[in-house]
Amino acid sequence: MDHTEAPSDLQHGSASDAGIVGRNISWHMRFDMAQPRFPVPQLARRALRRLRRILLEPDHRHITWMLLRRPKAGFQPVNLTWENRYPRIFSFVQAVIGAEAPARLLSFGCSTGEEVVTLRRLFPSAVIRGLDINPGNIEICRKRLRRDPDPAISFGRARSAELEPPESYDVIFCMAVLRDSRLTDFGLQRCDRFIRFEDFADIVGGFERCLKPGGLLVLRHSNFRLCDAPAGKDFEVALSLPIPPASFTPIFGPDNRLMPGVSYPDTVFRKTSTRATAEGVSRKAQSCARSRRTPLVRPAQPAR
Repeated sequence: MDHTEAPSDLQHGSASDAGIVGRNISWHMRFDMAQPRFPVPQLARRALRRLRRILLEPDHRHITWMLLRRPKAGFQPVNLTWENRYPRIFSFVQAVIGAEAPARLLSFGCSTGEEVVTLRRLFPSAVIRGLDINPGNIEICRKRLRRDPDPAISFGRARSAELEPPESYDVIFCMAVLRDSRLTDFGLQRCDRFIRFEDFADIVGGFERCLKPGGLLVLRHSNFRLCDAPAGKDFEVALSLPIPPASFTPIFGPDNRLMPGVSYPDTVFRKTSTRATAEGVSRKAQSCARSRRTPLVRPAQPAR
């Protein structure tokens, strides 16, 4: 199992309910830890703790914003990221384009910037842009950039790459972004309550427009397959990696229905110069057929 890909189960700890009150304890800790003078129902206590986290923890506040606002074409509402999360994938891309290449890289769904930090370390001569739909994430990224300025790094808030210049990127990274973890948790037969294939197709179509011919698209842990989207005909598979059981990702079709028993190991795609030809359509069909033949073992307790 590639443990570097397994989503972490780390959660923010919450203060105990012991009756501890002191002058040196901050007001929010006293609020959470003081013993109430009257019984409080469990749901009310849980709601108070949730409110405390929203008020005091920026990351939790940004996630709550995503869940409540449900922005158009929004996908993964949860920030779950760390530096060098996908070392095998990063190493492959580094070997293909060269570590010192003056490449232009896009981190789509950059969250709070850990992936951009990794890319800067691996590609010191690259120009890197990070995009995320969550304004709180971009605020954090820009604060980090102000603390450690880098004129070759920029961040922007966007739901797609539609405003990026055409054929401007050598590599686009989009990993664990075009998905919704609730689909794994709830075992739903349809996904359109949370995400839609139509939005996925629009986003990957934008990737195709922004990539240079021969450029790489890195797409990992998506709830949809590139080969099902119209843009899929313009790509060939460059790297396929098995999906670890702990990183189980259900796959849904263009009709937004679950595709039982289907896994999608294709991970890195190269944009070809073949557009809308019989060869491109055949390549797309082969990619989809290969993913149907991939054995899938669902873990007893899906990772979040």
